[in-house]
Amino acid sequence: MRIHTNELGVDLGAAGRARLEAALARVLHEAASRVHLVNVSLRRSETREATISCIIAVHLMPSGRIVVALRAEAPGRAIDCALAELRRELVRMPPPAVGRASARRPVHGAAGCSAGPRPRSCRIERVQLK
Repeated sequence: MRIHTNELGVDLGAAGRARLEAALARVLHEAASRVHLVNVSLRRSETREATISCIIAVHLMPSGRIVVALRAEAPGRAIDCALAELRRELVRMPPPAVGRASARRPVHGAAGCSAGPRPRSCRIERVQLK
C-alpha cells in the first residue's frame, strides 16, 4: 500500500504526516490486502481561510475506489473527520468475491470500526463508492 499526500496551503510537517500515515494504517488494516494506493489531499479554502478540506481516495485492487472529502476548522480535525467517514464506508464495503456464493453474503460491520454518528463540527462534501 502506497500513501501519497498533497498539502495545498497546509503544512503538516513530518510529525503530522507520520500521524496521518499511522491513522490510515489503523483504519485500513482489515482492507490492506485490497488497497493499492491512498491519495490524501489537504487544502485550505480560498474563500474561508479557516476551513481545511481533507480528501482521501483509496484505490482498491483489482478495481474500484472509495473517496471521502470533509471540511473542518483545523487540519487535524479535517483528517480525523475524513478518517471517520472512511471507516464508515469500509464497514459498508462488501468483502472481496472469491466465488459466486461469497459475493452474495451479507456484509456485517468490520470488527473494531466505530461507525457512530458524524461529529457536528465536520461537514461532508462528497462520499463516493465505485
